[in-house]
Amino acid sequence: MNEFYVYALIDPRDKSIFYIGKGKGKRYLDHEKNVNQEKNIDKKQLIKEILNSGNKLEYKMIAENLDEESSFLLERLLVYRLGRRVFNEGILSNLIPGGKRDKDSSYFLSEEEIPSDLFIEQNYPNFIEILKSYPLQSKPFAGLSNSDNPVNNPIYVYTYKGVKILPSNINKFSLVYKFEELLKQLAKSSSPIYAFNQ
Repeated sequence: MNEFYVYALIDPRDKSIFYIGKGKGKRYLDHEKNVNQEKNIDKKQLIKEILNSGNKLEYKMIAENLDEESSFLLERLLVYRLGRRVFNEGILSNLIPGGKRDKDSSYFLSEEEIPSDLFIEQNYPNFIEILKSYPLQSKPFAGLSNSDNPVNNPIYVYTYKGVKILPSNINKFSLVYKFEELLKQLAKSSSPIYAFNQ
């Protein structure tokens, strides 16, 4: 049964899309309803600003009657095309790049996860018109731009006493509290990042 859909959250003040999601049932309504439980700081702050201005979130159904695999793919393609603000790629408040991910997944897509136009045309022809409405706007993550592979540039983690715990990288490093702040610093920096663990 094709019960999934892909949707956009829209800021009613300027009609801009700021989040792409997939779901079923009334999932698209959860963002406003559960704003205080939202872990994505950027999205939470934007939703609160919208609500505090006397407005309500607007929603757009981009595609409906999808199976789950198709909805994951379309979500991933749209996040890739519109880009994520936290990485200075584009306009979205999404943190992860969309699609089916787990807690150990990279915050960046591999080349294999971005299907070719030919693959989409042959396997998902109904996506062609949708994707034409959302042309590629994102730019690659520019953080740590002096590195050949910025995703693997090191993040050095220390205790407050100055003991090095481990060298890590953005794909392995997870920090629940203000993780977005770390990502914003990475996007601005051309040097390794130093983090402290309590």
